[in-house]
Amino acid sequence: MRRGRLAALLLVWFLACLRAAGASGGTLVEKVLPDRIRLESGKEIPWAQVRAVFLVHSGGQNPVPRELTAPGDRVLDWEGGILRFQARLVRGEFLDARHGELLLGRFGLSLPSKAEVLLNGQPCPPEDLPRGRAALARLDPVTGRVGRLEVVDPGHPQEREASEIVAVCAGLEPGAEVPHRPWRAGEVLHLELSAPEAGRAVFDVAGVVRGLAAHEVEPGLYRARLVVPPGLDAPNTFVLGRFFSRDGGLSVRVGPVLSLAPSPPRVLQLGPQGDAWGLSPVFARFESPGTVVDADRVRIWLDGRDVSARALRRVDLVWYAPAEGLASGLHRVRLQVVDAAGNQTQVSWEFRVAEDGDQEFSNCSRMRRGWRTP
Repeated sequence: MRRGRLAALLLVWFLACLRAAGASGGTLVEKVLPDRIRLESGKEIPWAQVRAVFLVHSGGQNPVPRELTAPGDRVLDWEGGILRFQARLVRGEFLDARHGELLLGRFGLSLPSKAEVLLNGQPCPPEDLPRGRAALARLDPVTGRVGRLEVVDPGHPQEREASEIVAVCAGLEPGAEVPHRPWRAGEVLHLELSAPEAGRAVFDVAGVVRGLAAHEVEPGLYRARLVVPPGLDAPNTFVLGRFFSRDGGLSVRVGPVLSLAPSPPRVLQLGPQGDAWGLSPVFARFESPGTVVDADRVRIWLDGRDVSARALRRVDLVWYAPAEGLASGLHRVRLQVVDAAGNQTQVSWEFRVAEDGDQEFSNCSRMRRGWRTP
């Protein structure tokens, strides 16, 4: 009898812990308000306290805009300003959640029973969608829900045979090839589609623009142009061509893969600053949102002297350790970072070496035999 009561008490305690855990992060979203999220547990999460939002799924987690959250999503964790949740309607690997594009993963999708699914423009049962390889998909842009799911599988043989589209091209000039480097802000992306004449063609650049109208510049040749907008980075995205023939038929084809990197590199940390020790290393951390930093084009100057050749240069860090102690007084540093697209960022800062060379003011950690490189 005593053992049975003990088991019952343990069960009650376990269920209470489960409810508490659900209230702290494992509960459903009841309502998304402009200034906060209300959970079914009654707890509210102010947007002002959220630093980043992650969609967690079978393939890991992707940063997403807060607008993607919706009632019915399950909040898994909210700690240190990081909100992690699982979407209720879609489970896959998002390519760009801002515009609803996603890459179908091997775990497939969770769809409402009445969802309309199109594969390469043709009706398709959800269970017949391609699995285990990349396929571009789009949610309904009007409702933001999966009432209509449009999927394009570039490797589908039926798509190649049935399509009226001959080719989809993209380049810096009409008819040119995609450059090896990413596009910068303000550069013009020329899109071209070959298909039967007297139809209608539109282009999508995944995560950037949808339904960009093309003009038939000559029989069977449709062109459009897009000026790369600032601040909208889209690495390894798809160009999608859609062609509507005169009889109402629709052909879809995935064109080249390209990268847009309009944002310049960002400097995340630099030092030393303020007062420093004479042997303090000069360093900076940086990143490029849309592409990678070109380590060979990172340059650093100390008091007007180019010390780049003697510095450790990586895609995320430059580190220069003076061979001899710097003289007391003010020292000036200039840094130039260039990414693979050609975007450039320059920053300058100052620090002062104190008169007492034995003092250690640097914000870097000193080891017994030198300095620890991050």
